[in-house]
Amino acid sequence: MRAIIIDDEEDVRVTLTHMIEKYVPSIELIGEGDGVSAGKLLIEQVKPELLFLDFEMGDGTGFDLLDSITDKMKVIFVTAHSQHALKAFRYSAVDYLLKPIDPLELVEAVNKAMDSAYSGQLAINTLKSNLSGQPDNIILKDLNNIYLVKIEELMYCQSENYYTTFFLTGNRKYIISKSLKHFEEQLEDKLLRTHQSYLVNFMHVGRFNMSEGGVLVLTNGMEIPVSNRKKEAVMNYIGSLGIN
Repeated sequence: MRAIIIDDEEDVRVTLTHMIEKYVPSIELIGEGDGVSAGKLLIEQVKPELLFLDFEMGDGTGFDLLDSITDKMKVIFVTAHSQHALKAFRYSAVDYLLKPIDPLELVEAVNKAMDSAYSGQLAINTLKSNLSGQPDNIILKDLNNIYLVKIEELMYCQSENYYTTFFLTGNRKYIISKSLKHFEEQLEDKLLRTHQSYLVNFMHVGRFNMSEGGVLVLTNGMEIPVSNRKKEAVMNYIGSLGIN
């Protein structure tokens, strides 16, 4: 895969170049630039398939660069952003590397970029929205589709082997080939793990039946089991919401 690096910090470009050559030799670096203007010109000249893009640069942002081009390519942002911003990246299904760059995270991000479908402008627009406030959308991908899901419409997630099924309002569901643990980490401030096989959005919980081990009853009548070892966490979570 042919790639370029756009970052206004020379030491970052040098370090990233060495890491790519050492850890992901399948990536062919064909150029680098130090800002939005240089990046736009370089993209027009070499037509890369993958872009390592600094989020904030001296002459603008990564968004400014992406808004100025029409070429379709996969993007891995390189950022020093806060924890809140990193949540926005994860929710938006946009790959990123946190400065200083970790080699293992580089390999993982490149592998994801090479294997995944191109999510393009939908993912970038979702990232913009999520960065402007508390993330309220998440992007999900299966083999054939990319879904933009409002978190408030997500009722619960259920795992089966290496797949996770998302159950939404309106009797909608999406089956995604990622583990429940992946989404537990991604949605840790929105959904709670109540059982080995379930993540639950408490916006849709009607009551907690504590008999027979514990069951959450959703507003649509669906019953979600609560394991013994998760009961205390569920009680604490309900307490934090002010629900009695």
